Amino acid sequence: MTDPSRARSPQRTRRPRADALRNYERLLDAADAAFREHGTEASLEGIARRAGVAIGTLYGHFPNRRALAAALLRERHTAL
Repeated sequence: MTDPSRARSPQRTRRPRADALRNYERLLDAADAAFREHGTEASLEGIARRAGVAIGTLYGHFPNRRALAAALLRERHTAL
């Protein structure tokens, strides 16, 4: 019988795939442009379309509008 405490292996921290990083950056760039043009109520579908990704990809990176805006502020603030 397998010891339940050993059944699960520790999760490894993986680096995101190159395409995932590229999509993340494209989403931030698209959100930046959309928020400048339309304010923070810009369509998430429009942001995904502008980034060239599916809406599911956007939600895979950002669970909601607030998370997207927070990531944009954090990334852009760090760049300054």
